[in-house]
Amino acid sequence: MRYTTNRGAALLGLLFVLPLAFLEFRYNSDALRKPSDLLVLFGLLWLLPASFFSITGSLVRAARTSGVVSGKLFAGTAFLLLLAVLWGSLVADQLPCFLGTPNCD
Repeated sequence: MRYTTNRGAALLGLLFVLPLAFLEFRYNSDALRKPSDLLVLFGLLWLLPASFFSITGSLVRAARTSGVVSGKLFAGTAFLLLLAVLWGSLVADQLPCFLGTPNCD
């Protein structure tokens, strides 16, 4: 399966978010009371990995076609690192909430 299209990136982002959504609805009884908060949270949790895979696909295509390592590749890699750190810190911050810990905010 090639991950060079935005559709593939969106599906991979969804695969990253589905286990977290399952945990939220399984262990947190307050989950159904705040749909707007959940929409923002899971939208952001989906958008970060989807963007990561979309940018990765375009960087890989650019590196294959040019064959030269350029400044764009280094800048793109730094941005990918930033996206990964943001997603990881957001998941680490919200994981107790996903598991139903009281007063996790």
